[in-house]
Amino acid sequence: MATSTAIWRGLQGCVVLLISALLLLLALNSESEVSQTTLTDRRADLEVVPTTQGSTSVPKSIALAFGRQHHAVNFSSPLDHHSLFERADPPSNYAALVCKGAIFLESIKAAFEGTTPGISFPESELENGWTKTSEVEEDDLEAIERRWKGTFDALFGAYPPQSDIKPVILVQNKEYDTILDDHVDRPTQAQAQGLYYPSQQLAMSVVSYSAAQRILDRNRKEKPLSKSERDALLPTISRLSDLIWLAWTTVASNPERLRYLARDNISNENTKAVIRYLLLRDKGQANSVVWPGVDYDGNSDEGKALLATPNGRATAWLLIDHGHQMDWRMKSRQLRVYIFSYAGEYCMLWDLEPQSPHTRSKRDDHTEQRTKPQPKYSTDRHVKRAGKEDFDAAKKQGDIAYNEMQAAFDGVCAREVRDFDPSAFENGWTRKQDSKSLPDQVYFYVNLVHDKDFTNSQGQPVTYVKPDVGNALYEQHYIPASSAIIVSQTRSPVYIVKKRLGKDAPSNQEINDKYVPPLNRWSDATWTL
Repeated sequence: MATSTAIWRGLQGCVVLLISALLLLLALNSESEVSQTTLTDRRADLEVVPTTQGSTSVPKSIALAFGRQHHAVNFSSPLDHHSLFERADPPSNYAALVCKGAIFLESIKAAFEGTTPGISFPESELENGWTKTSEVEEDDLEAIERRWKGTFDALFGAYPPQSDIKPVILVQNKEYDTILDDHVDRPTQAQAQGLYYPSQQLAMSVVSYSAAQRILDRNRKEKPLSKSERDALLPTISRLSDLIWLAWTTVASNPERLRYLARDNISNENTKAVIRYLLLRDKGQANSVVWPGVDYDGNSDEGKALLATPNGRATAWLLIDHGHQMDWRMKSRQLRVYIFSYAGEYCMLWDLEPQSPHTRSKRDDHTEQRTKPQPKYSTDRHVKRAGKEDFDAAKKQGDIAYNEMQAAFDGVCAREVRDFDPSAFENGWTRKQDSKSLPDQVYFYVNLVHDKDFTNSQGQPVTYVKPDVGNALYEQHYIPASSAIIVSQTRSPVYIVKKRLGKDAPSNQEINDKYVPPLNRWSDATWTL
């Protein structure tokens, strides 16, 4: 009898535990759904559209919006419970970013070895369409201090008083001379908002909207222009890296000692996807990983991917273009990057001299400065692009292309594998091939025309639409005995689609995915043949 009673009580206990476990699972599932809905609703509520009104002076809204453009979500709890249920899957373009970052590192090395020229601008160039101000709301400064106080405490001992912080807001809100001869264009409303900490050798970008992106946005609503035509409308200074450097030189007594580049409250979705993936992978959650967060060597895959993100490229270009004006040892390519999050707001810090002790006090302004040869004032990267020869700009692009090839052959980055067999030409292409004889050798003439229905890279059937500008075309001659290829004509499917759709054309990635056959590059067609 006692044994039966014990068995019955044991069964009762098991039933109670089972019911408790089921209730707990239901509660967790409900909490996940609520968190998902709340996250989406809050993002929609907090999305801020930047001002587009032109003005000859800085609008009041610029000062009010300092650091608040496209704010990330502020959670009531510092931990976003929803992130506990997310998987740490890399973004689809992660491998490509790693490769691009490796190419940036090769270009940085080439710049410091003197094989590519640097550039420099006088401060007066900011008078060409740009307005500079330092008006910042105290609440915005306090919000930035909350996010970065742990960083400054760890690196420098304390967060500096506001009197030692130099805000610089640059707005491209006036008419300006373009690189075209005798051409004046409308304001682009580009912005570069930053906080600069001279004593700590740190420059922080808070909000940035490039002139190139503003012109592209405007171009979508007006007559379509090619990229070269849009580039010709840029102001002389248009890159964020140039604006950061110029702003830094106006507030720092020793600008050559810049060591840290920070990005605050990152809003770009591509950059956020990479940071979120790394935080989830290495810390288990993404929205409350305070300083020091996680850090990576610049030569690691993680460092390369972060360098190639939209918010990391300004660091790369600043080193490529202005490293010759800086006093540090980048020749060994020593970089370190830190990423962290504060209440769902992502931040990034680049240390340009990680082998040296961190600065914990003000540097002696009377320390002897190392002298470096400064190049003559040059804007060669921006001028003469409207149908004229620009040797230096072309040389720089050639150097970057060479570095990319070198990185691929050295195995520095994993390239996209694109293998095709001749049957790929049956997907939308008409191939005409003929062999002819030359003295002592044979050559083959091949004409490829894209003029039939096809299946895109997503496996979806696409009806061919003959464009007004003609067919995509690859025409070339192959001479096997001489290991030579002679190219006669090329018009890529991507080019044809962009010409046909004009200002309504989507991104190159979307065109490659949906509107052209998988075999669409000249390089792939040439290699496969």
